[in-house]
Amino acid sequence: MNNKRYGRRVLSAVLCVLLFFSMVMLPPVQSEAASLEELQANLSNLKEQQAALDNKLAELKNQASSQQAYLDQLNQKISNAQSQINNLNAQIEMYDVQIVQKEKEISEAEDQINADYEVLKKRLKVLYMMGEASMLDIVLSAESVTDYFNKAEFVSAIVKHDNEIIEQMKDRTNEIREEMKAIEADRAAVALIRTEYDLQKMELNIAASEAKRVAAVLAQQAADAEAQKIELQKKYDEADKAIEQWWIEYNKQQQQLQQQNQIVGTGTFIWPMPGYASKKNLGDMFGAGRGHRGIDINGANIYGKTFIAADSGRVAYVSYNDSIYGIYCIIDHGKGITTLYGHCSGLLVKKGQTVTKGQKIGYVGESGIATGPHLHFGVLKNGVAIDPMKYFNIGG
Repeated sequence: MNNKRYGRRVLSAVLCVLLFFSMVMLPPVQSEAASLEELQANLSNLKEQQAALDNKLAELKNQASSQQAYLDQLNQKISNAQSQINNLNAQIEMYDVQIVQKEKEISEAEDQINADYEVLKKRLKVLYMMGEASMLDIVLSAESVTDYFNKAEFVSAIVKHDNEIIEQMKDRTNEIREEMKAIEADRAAVALIRTEYDLQKMELNIAASEAKRVAAVLAQQAADAEAQKIELQKKYDEADKAIEQWWIEYNKQQQQLQQQNQIVGTGTFIWPMPGYASKKNLGDMFGAGRGHRGIDINGANIYGKTFIAADSGRVAYVSYNDSIYGIYCIIDHGKGITTLYGHCSGLLVKKGQTVTKGQKIGYVGESGIATGPHLHFGVLKNGVAIDPMKYFNIGG
């Protein structure tokens, strides 16, 4: 009986020890994985904000460019309107000069008429004062009848001539007045056109003022967006570094665990995507775009094809809903080296599972942020992404 109790105690102790070591040999607990998910979700959110801000900035710059073109057109129209106004002002000045000249001619003609009229009045007054005596003088002084008629006709001709001159001057005065009326009518028409151009210029100036205001607002908004972009870039870099720091801490923990379980990769990689091992199957390379953290392997009918573990190790992390890599897994190969397989359509491994080099571990897909089916393959050393192509020599 005592032996049975003793055996049960020993068995319980052994199970406890085994349970302890099994827990020690596993990767970090779920709270660490959740922390990584939070970091990656934050990075993904920042990426979305950055893309939205880039679109907004591009739109603002496009609007600013259109507004500036509109403003330039308005300024050109204002300049043209001012040229028209200057031309009309010059015409009005010419009409003013002509009107002054016509007024002078009218004044001179009226003065001449008045002078001639005064002369005529004096002559008529003299003839009136002379009355019949004047005719008697003409008769008595005439040497003959012919001489009489000649003298009488001469007196009459003088009076007639004076009347004709006065009538001619009146007619010329009326002509000048008609000419002046025509000039004044032309001047009024030009002045009306100038008023229309003045109004048009005023409207254009108002529109230009509004265009300048809108351009200033757009410029300020673009400046604000640029400042936000710089600030967002800082946050993006900080989020990126936070993920790298997470991996550094993770690798420290894994190195401690690996010293106990001695599960280490071979140190060399095989191509993770069988059948797609040429340069034509390479999409975005390491560092492409904004810091691409791996390489993309693609090709015809690649969707659903199985990929393999590049080296032996333990599945350190599995995610089925990451906003960036979608369905993906990470394998720890020891000595600070981990590999990431992203955008999968499905996985054949679980977290904590040991895999061998060349083992099938998942299916190619296009989950997460992907422009088409492909396998994203990344390599990290002590948590820092490095170029995976350093481990391969791919032919044409």
